[in-house]
Amino acid sequence: MKHILVTGASGYIGSHVCKLLKEHGYKVTGWDKEIYPKHNKLHIDSYKVKDINRTLLFGSFDAVVHLAARTRVSDSMHSPSVYYDTNINGAATVLEQIATGHFIFASTSSAFEMASPYAISKVAAEQIIRERLKKLVSSREAGD
Repeated sequence: MKHILVTGASGYIGSHVCKLLKEHGYKVTGWDKEIYPKHNKLHIDSYKVKDINRTLLFGSFDAVVHLAARTRVSDSMHSPSVYYDTNINGAATVLEQIATGHFIFASTSSAFEMASPYAISKVAAEQIIRERLKKLVSSREAGD
């Protein structure tokens, strides 16, 4: 059975990704900073509360679905360094410390406009992933 790590597992998209993976027979490990009550119906085999920027990570997974990020565009305008730290360094940390053959990253449709620190941080994370893996599978989701 393939073992998948989902970061940001208790967020809206993460919780749905976990559910679909479980429905398709995968073993799912979820990591997130906290459990969000609105989306906490988690369909996973194991869950760990982890701040990927503040915790030593370890593990080996068949694939990583990296969804952990700060996502509010308006908040990024007031606290850009928080967004840069979480979204850029978080992606780099997961890449450096987790052994995997496959890395899936959810970016943002805001990246096309580059009008906020949030968008800039997601594009920078894409570039780090592309550089480290020499390839990139990324989706830029509409409606961010």
